[in-house]
Amino acid sequence: YNENAPLQVAGLARLPLLLLVCEGIDGKKLALDDTIVVTQAAADIKGPTAFLEANEQIPARELLKAAVMIGAGDAMVSLALKLYGTQAAVLQAMSARLEALDVSAQYTDLNATSTPLCALDIAKLGRLLAQSESFNLYSSLYLDGITHEDDRYTELVNPNRLIRDYPGCTGASTGSSNTAGYCGVFNVNLTEASLLVVVVG
Repeated sequence: YNENAPLQVAGLARLPLLLLVCEGIDGKKLALDDTIVVTQAAADIKGPTAFLEANEQIPARELLKAAVMIGAGDAMVSLALKLYGTQAAVLQAMSARLEALDVSAQYTDLNATSTPLCALDIAKLGRLLAQSESFNLYSSLYLDGITHEDDRYTELVNPNRLIRDYPGCTGASTGSSNTAGYCGVFNVNLTEASLLVVVVG
């Protein structure tokens, strides 16, 4: 219903960045045991975050866990910058990937939670994430955490309660804001089928 209407989708606007990161890890461009130094640009990201600090050193697997479980923007940006080097290079790669998927959204910065997407765009992104090996490492986790370099512990609680309460739900992501309302893309594996559902607003 209204699958082509561009709407505000809150944190789901980070799905293209998350897909870029997961596909980079799946393609062996980055190992989960690699250590990443958090940049100031990543530490400054707002919204759901893993409370990363500039110059903190942390394994890529911890960042991926936070990115997948809670949509942590600072973790996604840290991973993307490690993969591509600069914000401009990340945005260029994201633009090319979206063009290949026939998704018309335009991103001008890495914290673009106000970028509109339509439900069909989200479905395309969610379907690819559901097929990603690295994404599926953590997408079914409801409660976990990461340990920082200075021994701080950040608890991660997946905002997708269907992970906990609905048998067969394996992800994928949610977002909410006053403007967008509650939004989500949900993967459910049943005996007879695998379903992907997108709800916006």
